[in-house]
Amino acid sequence: MTTNAVKYGARSEFGGMITVVWSLLTDEGRRMLQFEWIERNGPPVEPRTHRASADICRSAYSRPQIHADVTTDYRPEGLHIQVTVPLT
Repeated sequence: MTTNAVKYGARSEFGGMITVVWSLLTDEGRRMLQFEWIERNGPPVEPRTHRASADICRSAYSRPQIHADVTTDYRPEGLHIQVTVPLT
């Protein structure tokens, strides 16, 4: 994801930023880990240029044994990927 951000995303332009946030959540007694990748101040976002980052997340985290939920949002200010993984 970092390589893709340097080539095509927020880090491809001066002043572009990537924020990574980890959170522990509880929903109906289930503990979950939430990971967010947030890009800002890069070139205008188009789904086709950021597809590699989204595909990397989906292939790494959406495997049946992990049961992760991956959300990709192509926001005007930058790519936002959220991965939520249940903890056992």
